Parts: sequence; C-alpha cells; structure tokens
Amino acid sequence: MTPQEIHSRADAFAWAWHDVLGVVPSKAAALLGLAVAMHETQLGTAMADARGCAENWGACTRRRCAPAELALLEHLPPSAAVNLVPAQAALAATIPDDCILWRDSAPTVGWYWTMFARFPTPRKGAGYEVETLGKHMPSCRAAMDACAEVTAGACFTLASHMYACHYFMGFHDPRQPGGIAANIGDYSGALWRCAQALLGALATWTPMAPDDVAPTQPSPAPDACVPDGVSPEVPSVCVEPPADGSLTVA
Repeated sequence: MTPQEIHSRADAFAWAWHDVLGVVPSKAAALLGLAVAMHETQLGTAMADARGCAENWGACTRRRCAPAELALLEHLPPSAAVNLVPAQAALAATIPDDCILWRDSAPTVGWYWTMFARFPTPRKGAGYEVETLGKHMPSCRAAMDACAEVTAGACFTLASHMYACHYFMGFHDPRQPGGIAANIGDYSGALWRCAQALLGALATWTPMAPDDVAPTQPSPAPDACVPDGVSPEVPSVCVEPPADGSLTVA
C-alpha cells in the first residue's frame, strides 16, 4: 500500500468516526482504530470476492450462515488454507450485496463459515468498525479517547478491552491456564506492530472532519457490549472491564 493510499484510508476512517460519533477523533484514537483495521484486513483491502473488495475494515461479521447455505458448503469444510473462490461461487446466487462469505475460527469451536459485512466504499466500511468499537463497546471507545500517545501499553489496554467484549477470540484456549493472557498478548503485539508502521506513514497526517456532512449526535451506547456483527456461532458471556481500566487475566 502506497503512502498516498494509507493517507486516503486514514481520511476515510476519520470521516467515518465523525459520521458515526459526531466528532473528529484525536490522532491517537484514530491511529489505534487504524491499527485494528490494518491488523484485521489491511485497512479494508484484504477481503474480496468476484464482486471486488468488500471494504470490511474491522473483520466484523454481518450474520451467521443459514442452514441452506451451509448445506451447499458441506463439500468445502472451512480451514485456514481453504480456497474461498469455490465456496463463494457456490453461494453466488444467494449472498446479499451487504455480505461476503468468509471463514473464521475460535479456539473453542474451530473453523466455521460465516457472513462478513460488505460495504460499497472505504468510508462506509470504516464506519462499521467505528460503530462496533465506538458505540457497541463503550470501554473500547473510552480507551481510544483516553489515549494521548500510541504506545505498546496503549495497544495492550485497547486489546484487553476488545477481548473482554469478545471483539476477537484469539487462537489459545481460554479455558487453559494462560490462554486469555496469550490471546490478549498476541493481539496487542500485532496492534503495536501495525501502529508503529502507521506512526511512520502518517507522521504528518491530521484527522479532519468531512466537508460534506454536518455533525450528528451519537446514539446512546447499548447495555450489551457485544456488537451485532460478532458471529453468533461463538457462544460467549460479555463482561465489561472495570471502569478504572484494569483487567485481570489468567
């Protein structure tokens, strides 16, 4: 991705933040959100099918696959190495415009097919990530807003809250000793690596409000911190982290 492309997508993220939350993000908050998107889907460019790029920034799901859809995929078990093209072709006639078929995994259930969200523009795709982290997960929004400087510690704090809200599941069994800490450590390390790359690429960038949309009032955050996009195949109990930002891990 060229520096110009990174700048363009950073603008899209800042505009999306303004669209969803009604304010311009701080640069630190934007960089944390962009680090999530870079780690998950290379700033929205990693997911694609025959229709083109899905512009899914946060690897957020739209819905579970219907039984009839799964029946068409019985001969294509999901895995890390599965060829997505035949699977997507098998459902080409039924996949709606706002979905893309993809595979996902969780350490307690393994690999499964699911419908990820699909968007027509980078700004719309970034908006879904912002809505997930900024509206459905209040502790994640608070961690991003409270960040004055993007550091490894700030990435760990955000990753801890994201894990507590089940944004990601990781690869280590959380039922085993050290599993939760390993999952958070893996994710926060990935965020920090992405953030370091973004800090260099966006050294001169400043978040700006879009010039085509008037400010909007953010909607109240719901009580539950699990967003609509999190795959319902993975049963979980959502527990908000303590208000002081601390989180006890195994």
